[in-house]
Amino acid sequence: REIEIISMELPVVKIRVVCSKGTYIRTLCNDIGEKLGCFGAMKSLVRTRVGMFKLEEAITLEELEQYRDAGKLAEIILPPDSIFMHLPAVYAKAENCRFLDNGNAMYPNMLIKPPYFQEGQEVRMYGGEKFYGIYQFVAKESRLKPVKMFL
Repeated sequence: REIEIISMELPVVKIRVVCSKGTYIRTLCNDIGEKLGCFGAMKSLVRTRVGMFKLEEAITLEELEQYRDAGKLAEIILPPDSIFMHLPAVYAKAENCRFLDNGNAMYPNMLIKPPYFQEGQEVRMYGGEKFYGIYQFVAKESRLKPVKMFL
């Protein structure tokens, strides 16, 4: 998506890359070298962000152990649903949470205020305040099937 030259002290060029998953930076360095008529190789790589996670918010394993030993892991561990905030949330009616407990498929009429679903649409499924997992709508069956459960 983006390539920016940070510094150039030949033969070393430091670049910043913003890319999608599946991009191989080592290959990118080689390809740039080929286009320039020379060789390109990666000397080092620092991931500054993966999705919503930023390097400056990371902690070391030693720091993690200190939180664990102090019984304070809950202060720093993110809830599982926090990485799926890009997906819309749907909520099961209280009487249908038992189906979620068993990892069953759900039908729109089992939800509180079900939205209009499109084929393949993924949603975060909740029963009350509890996050159950990721469900995907299957139009031909007119139901939401579990993709990944977090029970």
